[in-house]
Amino acid sequence: GEYNKGEYGNSPHDGSKSDASEMVDTFALRGDISIHVVMQTGPNGEDPVVEDVEHATGTKLTVLRDKCVVQIQGPAERVAQAKRQLQQFTDKFVTCRIQLQPAITTALANKVSHYIRPMPWIAAAEVDETKDLLKIQGHQDSVDQTFKVLHELYHDHGLELNDSDIVTSKKGGEDLGGFITRHNSRGKGADVLRVSEDDAAFILGRGGKTKHKIARVSGASLELHERNNTVEIFGSDDQRRKARKYVELVRAQRSGPVNVNESHDDGDLTMIAVPHNCVGFVTGSQGNFLRTCEEEWGTLMFFCDYQGPGADGFGASERLAIFGELHGRCGAELKVMAAIET
Repeated sequence: GEYNKGEYGNSPHDGSKSDASEMVDTFALRGDISIHVVMQTGPNGEDPVVEDVEHATGTKLTVLRDKCVVQIQGPAERVAQAKRQLQQFTDKFVTCRIQLQPAITTALANKVSHYIRPMPWIAAAEVDETKDLLKIQGHQDSVDQTFKVLHELYHDHGLELNDSDIVTSKKGGEDLGGFITRHNSRGKGADVLRVSEDDAAFILGRGGKTKHKIARVSGASLELHERNNTVEIFGSDDQRRKARKYVELVRAQRSGPVNVNESHDDGDLTMIAVPHNCVGFVTGSQGNFLRTCEEEWGTLMFFCDYQGPGADGFGASERLAIFGELHGRCGAELKVMAAIET
């Protein structure tokens, strides 16, 4: 709802009891993201993220430049919401390495300092002329815009920028289990995940069922290459983000209860409490009941070790996470509830 915006989005105190729960917390930026980007207007004219988050959550944000942190003040629940929104913003920062054609390296070095580096939400951009390599760190939307500059430059020199020359990595992208995003020249991406042989078999599922399920719920398409144990995910940013999350949750299932917390909720999660004495029944023999629910309602369902608000309210019950579109989640929830009642 609306609130009166005081100085820099500060929500004025009205002396109500909510003041008691006021708190101050901080959000630290990753090392590869410079603090100035949170105060910049976005590449498509978006408000600076600190203002955007203040408006959306009713908290007060203060940028502490020397410490590279954003201080957040407000009621606990809203502070958590603000941190989540800042996290979603920083999650979109990538490092992009482009192998250049030697003929354009010098011309590009000039463009980088005058045009690319000052672009909003670009944390760093540099050309290594000895290796003909361009490295850009920044928000995905801004990095996509730099491709326009690159294409024009290549075009002017009668050259073509090859998709194979571009590798984009998320944080921790090179490790086993880290996602690497390969961009094609139209800015569409494919995330590539290296997994162990056992994980690959688990993600595929019997007869490819699990892979199909992840694709259905996320809207992305998945290709599993058993030869080199990689999973490739194609789709929009949002579809790929959901698919990556579901793949990680499925992998986590191999080693015990899945840890689901608030950060897993992209508006696609419903948590329900299942009394201990009904868990076996809801799971069904060899997980059949849950699989049937997933199939019928286009959802992904896990019993989990949930960590979040009111965790203690689930005393004598297990938590069941349902991921998917709202319609499907409601249908699956009703089916589980009906099973508990009988």
